[in-house]
Amino acid sequence: MRRSLLVWIVAMVCIAVIPAAMAQDNAYRNAGELTPHDVPVPVGADGAAVSDTSSIAFEGAGYTHTIGRVSIRMMPLLPGLDERPVNAGNLRSSGTGHTIQYETYRDLIKERITLKSPEKVSYSYDLKLSDWVTIESDETRPVETRDVNNTVIITYPYTKQVTNYAKDSTIDINPDRWGNLIVDVNGEDVVIMPKPFAVDATGKRFDLEFRLDKKAKIISITGDLAGAQYPLVIDPTERVTNGGFESGNKSGWTTVVGTTTYYTVKSDTPYQGTYYLDVIGTGGYSGLRQTINYTGATSVSGAWAIPAYNYYDLVLSNRWYDFGNWYIDFPGQAVKDWSVKSTTPTLSGNSTYDLWTYASTHGHMDSISADPPVLTPPVADFTGTPTSGNRPLTVQFTDTSTNSPTAWEWDFDNDGTVDSYDQNPQYTYNEIGSYTVKLTATNAGGSDTETKNGYITVTGYYYVFADGVSLYHGFEGNTDLFRANTTATEFYSNIVGKQGSVYSSYVWQGIVNPVDDATGSRYWNINQDANSMANNADFAFHAGHGWEDGIMFGTANYDHKLFRTNNLSFGGNYGRAKYVALLSCHVLDQSMQNNWKSLFNGLHILMGYDTIGLEAQYQGSQFADRMTGSGIYPVPEKIRDAWKKMLKDTINDDSIWGAYMWADPSGDDYLPGFGSFYKPTKDGSGQYTIYWDHFNCQRDW
Repeated sequence: MRRSLLVWIVAMVCIAVIPAAMAQDNAYRNAGELTPHDVPVPVGADGAAVSDTSSIAFEGAGYTHTIGRVSIRMMPLLPGLDERPVNAGNLRSSGTGHTIQYETYRDLIKERITLKSPEKVSYSYDLKLSDWVTIESDETRPVETRDVNNTVIITYPYTKQVTNYAKDSTIDINPDRWGNLIVDVNGEDVVIMPKPFAVDATGKRFDLEFRLDKKAKIISITGDLAGAQYPLVIDPTERVTNGGFESGNKSGWTTVVGTTTYYTVKSDTPYQGTYYLDVIGTGGYSGLRQTINYTGATSVSGAWAIPAYNYYDLVLSNRWYDFGNWYIDFPGQAVKDWSVKSTTPTLSGNSTYDLWTYASTHGHMDSISADPPVLTPPVADFTGTPTSGNRPLTVQFTDTSTNSPTAWEWDFDNDGTVDSYDQNPQYTYNEIGSYTVKLTATNAGGSDTETKNGYITVTGYYYVFADGVSLYHGFEGNTDLFRANTTATEFYSNIVGKQGSVYSSYVWQGIVNPVDDATGSRYWNINQDANSMANNADFAFHAGHGWEDGIMFGTANYDHKLFRTNNLSFGGNYGRAKYVALLSCHVLDQSMQNNWKSLFNGLHILMGYDTIGLEAQYQGSQFADRMTGSGIYPVPEKIRDAWKKMLKDTINDDSIWGAYMWADPSGDDYLPGFGSFYKPTKDGSGQYTIYWDHFNCQRDW
């Protein structure tokens, strides 16, 4: 327990209830959640929300929160959030693109920022203290009376106002060891901003972090949002943990006898920390009562002292009431030093604590501590059904942990990212492979992790699609490409049925190899079919004319041109395309390369020409054989290497340039089943990192 505060606040009573999970977990993990004690405070037409303990004055998308002598100003720096503010009850909303919403309660400002697309979220902040006035006993004006035995009784019935200057105190903000931000005054917590998190459009939670720049007075919210689906809701929240700090707030204490002229409370909610109380009684006995929840405590102890300057001294009774009351009773012998008492009662539910004073006597207490029981951590375990099958494979996971866990963190592919916080979640595996599953189960006693290596096996086929357009019927002056159908057919035939070994689960099957120039476009156009065959294959190959912004088909097709902006998409919500090869002129032109980045929605590698292209014999078959280590190629080559070497070998012309684009870290992928390959990952802003490179098609061997 901290006792430094007792040096400068002379007459105090402190009560501390130690929560069961205090030493094991982030005490403020759920501080942003609503409780039955959170009273809504409406926002007025003037943009102000005022309660008996604090006030909130909104200004655009930001606000100034005043709690007693503490003032906290928070201003989001995201553009557009301050547009069109609307107040409704205890809600305030603003913004026309990205939006921000506040819910205002007596001791809570619950905030939600909704991002329509990836964006940096940060705030400017300012902390201030004002001077404040307290009412204290005026010990320069004693009053003497005599009792029936002619004994002199000295009391201090008069009080005085004392100005406490802000310059004599400090206010600061710092992160704690769990990643919460704490605003403190003279080292005592006043406001907590719990560690932030985000929830995406699918309901997946992402834990985030605060980054504090105290020099610039900037708070940034950062974290790994890889795989997040927008819109995304970020939840930074401000919870007042000590609204009564030096403000005369009497919440939680009631007068049970007599009159108390002044008392100060720090932390008036059970399980929130240490309690401090400075009480001055008026004439005779005065009593205050606080209700505390002792549920689960194994022992209770308390320590008291009577300040030396009291003329009426108190003794402290060790009477233990039915529900655990320590009792200060009757004038008598002075207690100058700490007196410690303890007990080990059977406690349950709400119990009351009484503090009694006599005349203008001051009482002084440090800590009533309810020690938590020793709790047993969970023993994590789980089952999954089914544990094997063809993709897509949906598995129902069931928590079978013992010792009553209260929180769960699932990592379904052992990549270090929490995929679910549910107790019994479902998860769908879309990719072939063997998966290690990990569950961390937690309760107030601690946590335990169960890891099942290779627990889920997903089998099935990888699919290839290939088409060639040979006949253009003079469309836009394009010549017919008499080898395009053959090239596509050779590529398709040399992939279908291949697998790395007889033991490999990566078996390649074909979707279709169309050679009819009247139907090709509909196999690529997501507007005709969201599950277009090209996008629903793992590898799609096209041979035909193209330009910097798309690919072309003959006049017999429904679409003669397919534009990358409106007609094409690979991966994401529309399909599972990982690799796309466009044997088409100019599609990856250096000056227009960025146009194609929008197609990467899970796509690993996109291949094409930087310049005019050239059709040549064996292009399709050689490309397939190099990737699979077939024919004259003894070992499989990486996909980009196979594309580059095939064009150099079949074209051998330094005026023609090939190109490719890839999402990090997939640039070194082998064809699945023939070597390693890696899922593209997003950066902290939710974007893929895309690279482009080109090469001339002259042989260099």
